[in-house]
Amino acid sequence: PEIQELQFSDGTPFVSDDTRKWLGEIALSGGSGSAPESYTSAPGLQQEDDILAEEMAKAKALTKKRKLVDALSLLQDHMRKSTSARERLLWQLGLCQILIDGKKGFLALPHLDQILHNIDNYRLEDWEPELALRALKTAWLVLKNQTDPEIKKRAEDTLARIARLDATEAVRLKGKR
Repeated sequence: PEIQELQFSDGTPFVSDDTRKWLGEIALSGGSGSAPESYTSAPGLQQEDDILAEEMAKAKALTKKRKLVDALSLLQDHMRKSTSARERLLWQLGLCQILIDGKKGFLALPHLDQILHNIDNYRLEDWEPELALRALKTAWLVLKNQTDPEIKKRAEDTLARIARLDATEAVRLKGKR
């Protein structure tokens, strides 16, 4: 979408009416409005998501073949090569999901600590609420199955954060006990 059409997560337009008018004037005066090729040739979020989906499918297939170590190795390699905090978070989420699928959710706890720290540090719930929700759900799935009372409390706190982002999803999750 063009910048004039973008909105913040609360629905507030990204650009003011004055800015929208100014951008229109630039376009009429012959300004192309397109980014330099060096910017547009950078891999986009969609490409990043496509690669993640493809590699996750490979990791899940390896997990089903009881090759958990190979699956984790594949994802950790991508995690180490990540070029952004967002990309690293996505690979960490994938790694946690494979650990859950491989019945080793407790090994995801250190990664979840980092994920939850990053959600807070980068205010992900404000800037990318869908990704924050996905990360919080993954964290809750691991935390709720732990026996330590302190971790159980963290699970409840995480569920409360999920409820702030999506009350319906929180009710669904709570019902899955």
